[in-house]
Amino acid sequence: MKPSVGDLVRGKYRVQRVIGDGGMGSVFEARHEALDSVVALKFLHADLARRPGLAARFAREARVAAAIQSPHVTRVNDVDTTEDGTPFIVMELLQGQSLASLLSKEPGGRLSPDEAIDITLQILSGLEAAHGRGVVHRDLKPDNVFVTPSPGGPVIKLFDFGIAKVRESKEFNRGLTHAGILMGTPEYMAPEQLYSAAGVDHRADLYSLGVMLFEMLSGELPAQGESAAAIVAQVQQGLGKRLEDLVPGLPPGLVAVTRTALSPDPDQRFESAYAMRQELARYAGNLSHAGQLAASRTSITMAPGGSLSLLPSQVASLPGGAASAAAPSQAPAPGELPDTVPPDRTSPPRGTSITAQNAPDPQRPVTVLTPAVGAVAAGGFSAPNVGARLGALPAPA
Repeated sequence: MKPSVGDLVRGKYRVQRVIGDGGMGSVFEARHEALDSVVALKFLHADLARRPGLAARFAREARVAAAIQSPHVTRVNDVDTTEDGTPFIVMELLQGQSLASLLSKEPGGRLSPDEAIDITLQILSGLEAAHGRGVVHRDLKPDNVFVTPSPGGPVIKLFDFGIAKVRESKEFNRGLTHAGILMGTPEYMAPEQLYSAAGVDHRADLYSLGVMLFEMLSGELPAQGESAAAIVAQVQQGLGKRLEDLVPGLPPGLVAVTRTALSPDPDQRFESAYAMRQELARYAGNLSHAGQLAASRTSITMAPGGSLSLLPSQVASLPGGAASAAAPSQAPAPGELPDTVPPDRTSPPRGTSITAQNAPDPQRPVTVLTPAVGAVAAGGFSAPNVGARLGALPAPA
């Protein structure tokens, strides 16, 4: 049963207000009574919770999402059930607004190239972490991207990982009037999702992000129609809008990045979020602090505790060619990642450089300490225009 404001859930979460209500469930702001911290609680609708196997799948997908560690993916803290058996997810509470809301307030529904690239780089960083765990979002769109303010400019957060997969499941679709009903937002869906939703891979997310990048740059969608089939037909026949016609003067390379992401053939898109991020970073201008980190050449994910997690094969690409185990003496220089590896059981003795050659396990991540995004300013980053404008976003009332 859906809780009411003032209810105490599981003896620790005091419900404070309703944040939103959607087709899958309801989201509430709540306060952890013991920790005096605020969180978001997402409850599966009661009628869905009663469908055989759906509650278990909901919990399973929540656990998968919880395994994604990235500053650009909304943190899932817990999954539980209420006293009456209704499943819910405990997530970090985001302050700011969705990308869809931000675009709706901008003249022409578009952003500057610098702002669009900044947001896209951060989304790619989050997708990189998710895809590295084998998790595909499947329903990436501006409504599922959150822009949160910080002292260093906007920090982008993705959410609802796993929810699309729940909606596509046989447990969810059991008893629906229309068999094989399309789940997702057609304008942002890769063409292959129309024909084989179960068989899509990470490249479907890159297509969706290509649509969003096109929209942020131009204020328009590359293809529109009365049905998903009509939209896909436009894409496959090359009848969609051309970014260079809508926004003359964009760097040809930036137009090419967008076009590659929007290829109807998955094999013609970027092979990974990392590859797209590397190419897009070439056209970056003024970036927020989070955007500068996302534009770094090293493939990174976040480990618990706010540290970076890198494969040993990636450590050699850090500034200086290796990560020393000595304690840090000063903040990193502008644009650099910190080069300190904690002396724990997975690290060589102090003073030993960690490289791909001497790392104990080439598939086991090495944890690298890093300052919080706000602390990066101590390293000399300047305050860019994009951070000043997009970072000052109002928190929801």
